Amino acid sequence: MLLPLALVLIGLWQGQRGVDDWQEFAAERDRLAAVAADLEARSPRDGRPDFSLQFRHDGHIYGGPYAAVKARELRDQAGTLATVMDWRRRLPAVAASRKGTEERQSIPAAARTSRSYMREMPEMVTRSTPKPATRAAMSSGRPCSATKAS
Repeated sequence: MLLPLALVLIGLWQGQRGVDDWQEFAAERDRLAAVAADLEARSPRDGRPDFSLQFRHDGHIYGGPYAAVKARELRDQAGTLATVMDWRRRLPAVAASRKGTEERQSIPAAARTSRSYMREMPEMVTRSTPKPATRAAMSSGRPCSATKAS
């Protein structure tokens, strides 16, 4: 009973973390898209390299034409991670609803099982009680045929 509740709570927590991560990566993707567009707009159109362009990311400095290439590459990576985080924020709700569907389907099955168990219960009780001949032998004080007299 507590395990499904714990799994739902973990799913809700993961869902919230997924929303936070999705917002973070979406903002990073948008920022990198603006930087990449700025670098592409500032690069010369005649094809000669402009080494005055610089792009800094995670403590690294990229210069020249490689700055725009690296900015586009990191923008695409951030876009991929934003997509993954979007799925991550949606999946806990899907999993929780699937678990709820399974629980709804298992309740009638459990009821059928308990009803069939209750129908078989009298048969199980009569099979486990000693036979009348054995009871009579035990009440007469004589040893049963299964045990030896000492």
